[in-house]
Amino acid sequence: MEGNPFISFVFSVFILCAIIIIGYTCNFYYLAFLSGRREENHDVAEIGEPTITIHLPIYNEKYVANRLIDCVCKQDYPKEKMRIMILDDSDDNTTEQVEAFVKNY
Repeated sequence: MEGNPFISFVFSVFILCAIIIIGYTCNFYYLAFLSGRREENHDVAEIGEPTITIHLPIYNEKYVANRLIDCVCKQDYPKEKMRIMILDDSDDNTTEQVEAFVKNY
């Protein structure tokens, strides 16, 4: 291309990028082909359920706190893998009510 040197430069960069993309694509398909021919079998190890922590932030909610704690405790999850943290910073009698309810559990 004998025209504008800028157009010639842009065209050269375009061709270089096209060659790089073609090389990358061919390498991807080659690796996919090789991985399909592998005969190794890696089984997934069964580790069971993970340990979870449930946070219950409560602030002056004495009418719903007991129902909330009751519903969380009745979840279908292994009890030894579940931790429940009740975060209560109430300034009414909700703290005493929640404390008495938790002691019953």
